[in-house]
Amino acid sequence: MGDEGQKPDWELAWEAEQREVLAGANFSVFAPEGLRLELSGWGGGDREPVQSLGLRHEFGEDQWIDVESEIDAHDVSFEDEAAHYLGRLGDARVEVASDLRPLRVDGVDRLFAFASAGDRWLAIGTLGDVTITVQARGMDAEDLHLRALADPAQLVDAGIPEYGPCKPDRDVLAPRRVAELADATPIEDLGAKLAGFARGGLALLMSAGTESSWIGGEPHLPADALWPDGIHGAMTFVAQLSLADLDSSVWTGPTSGHLHVFCDIEPDSRSIEGAGACAILHSPAGAELSVCHFPSDLHEDNRIPQRMVKQRAGLTLPDEDAPLMRPLGLGFGGERRSDFEELWKLKERLRAEQGWHHAAGQLLGWPTWQNDDNMDYLASLRDGQALEWTLLLQTDAPDAELYVVLPTADLAAARFDRAEATIEHD
Repeated sequence: MGDEGQKPDWELAWEAEQREVLAGANFSVFAPEGLRLELSGWGGGDREPVQSLGLRHEFGEDQWIDVESEIDAHDVSFEDEAAHYLGRLGDARVEVASDLRPLRVDGVDRLFAFASAGDRWLAIGTLGDVTITVQARGMDAEDLHLRALADPAQLVDAGIPEYGPCKPDRDVLAPRRVAELADATPIEDLGAKLAGFARGGLALLMSAGTESSWIGGEPHLPADALWPDGIHGAMTFVAQLSLADLDSSVWTGPTSGHLHVFCDIEPDSRSIEGAGACAILHSPAGAELSVCHFPSDLHEDNRIPQRMVKQRAGLTLPDEDAPLMRPLGLGFGGERRSDFEELWKLKERLRAEQGWHHAAGQLLGWPTWQNDDNMDYLASLRDGQALEWTLLLQTDAPDAELYVVLPTADLAAARFDRAEATIEHD
């Protein structure tokens, strides 16, 4: 025990341990702005890298907030994890938000998964490499502003910390974010080039509500429209898209009416082979649409369950073996093959920040090939070149990865008769 007026030895030892843990956080640590905080828990430490830090503020027994910052978090459904945690409390019905909601982080609205139970709520989101989990009771999420700490170790003495600078608000389609996410990673020297390769795309996010676009189920067609046939009989209905709802900053096709996408999937092998295995119908705006039921000869396995979807814009990056990526050496046999996983981590961070959780499909942008890049093959079916073709739709709805592509110029001209499709299995 020290002299009178000094802190006891146990308190000094505890403060020293806190400083060591806080100083060992080599990642951004977030906290609610303007509150006096204390360390509530951590992961790692004791000669192991610190991987998570929790900071807590209590206004009273029934009002508090706890923010955990975790590096390299495991890949889970944020919505499921939020509901699971609150469900353990057992004192109120858990309600999970059907859509991601914004939380202010460093001056920018970021998308978080939300769940609530009584006066408690929990939000989980990602910023770069860091997963942020906010647990709160008796607080309004709209009043919250999370900030990155300038120096986490300062907390031990200051209580109310200093913060890093706020970020300028950004357009979700601004390529510079790709370079920012590559900073301090083994591929940071490629950040500017990767930003130059970025393309806008539209994620088709699953929705629990009633939407005007969907994947699977039965189409709504004009009375005079015929269900397309292929060499295997009635084609599989894949998707219906309401064109007026698509973000015009990304979507370059027609902006009125609906697209109805069908593919000729062989029911036993679940494959698509050869040319002409895709049919896309464009019903004009104002056309009276009604449910078109499955034809009797459509194989049961080709009746895809319906999933309502809504679109969200974001950036996409090419796979490592895409032609323009090959000079970077990240692909098979390349001189930087060891950095291959870093590209995929970068793509996952980008998707998480954009709120592309639980996507049932994607429109435009770069495809993510399950196995091999088949754009050359698909374009060759129409005597075309891969660089002049674009992804129209990618989805895993048929229990495999389905790709529908077409000439880029055709999309702008609202021409869909040269679209081609393929399926890749894991």
